[in-house]
Amino acid sequence: MPSAYSVPGDSVHSADSLVPLPPVDPALVPGSVDAGGEQLPPAPLPDGAVPLAAATLVPAEAPVPMTLVQAEAALPELAATLSADPSWGQWLQQGKLLQRLVRALDDIALGEIPLSACAFLRSREPFTASGQGGRITQSTASTKRYDAVVNGFCAIDPAAAAALFGRLEPAVQEAVNALGYHDRSVRDLLRSAMTTILAVPVPASAPELVTNDGKLYRWADLELEALSDVQKLFLRLGTDNMLKVRQQIGQLAEAAAIDVKQ
Repeated sequence: MPSAYSVPGDSVHSADSLVPLPPVDPALVPGSVDAGGEQLPPAPLPDGAVPLAAATLVPAEAPVPMTLVQAEAALPELAATLSADPSWGQWLQQGKLLQRLVRALDDIALGEIPLSACAFLRSREPFTASGQGGRITQSTASTKRYDAVVNGFCAIDPAAAAALFGRLEPAVQEAVNALGYHDRSVRDLLRSAMTTILAVPVPASAPELVTNDGKLYRWADLELEALSDVQKLFLRLGTDNMLKVRQQIGQLAEAAAIDVKQ
């Protein structure tokens, strides 16, 4: 017959030799009560024993802010999972990426094309135009020159990018200060650059071009021609690419809590 102390589910045979377990002092069991239903006091501690303090949760320490030099060195690894686009790994191989980013943002905010900071993204294909019915517009092939860059930019995970930006913000601010902006925050620079791009009107169809020699073109619409250099470059992405970039900028701004007007 099974022992009173055997575990339910155990297979016990008559030939087994069972060793009865010692009785348990009810006072040692938390929440035990006596025959009258009264809570039993805890058993006294042995001489010299120290009661354990109630467990406390120790908050995880925040990461130590990185310097610009440290952040530049760590960025390829930290940012490796921000995008699954094939071009992302190549972008991360460029040196001094945070400083490139800040210089590019500064150029864009000033209305200039970030030629030096983003030279590795520059298309090798020339600008081309096409004419139909006496109307000249940018060719489809010309807008497609930017597809790879646009797709790479739009493949970045906004939430993950915002989280990484929050961690590296002091280092990025250091890069901003190095440009001579000692009273301007990196968030203000981001807001200004984003606003510059979002201010470009998205045409419903390819805007008309005019030329005097068939080599140099300008926008027939004087308002478009009056845009800054970087805004006219954005216009040359084509309507589809412009819409993709605008959406991505909006999502990045929202994830990073940067207020921009669209």
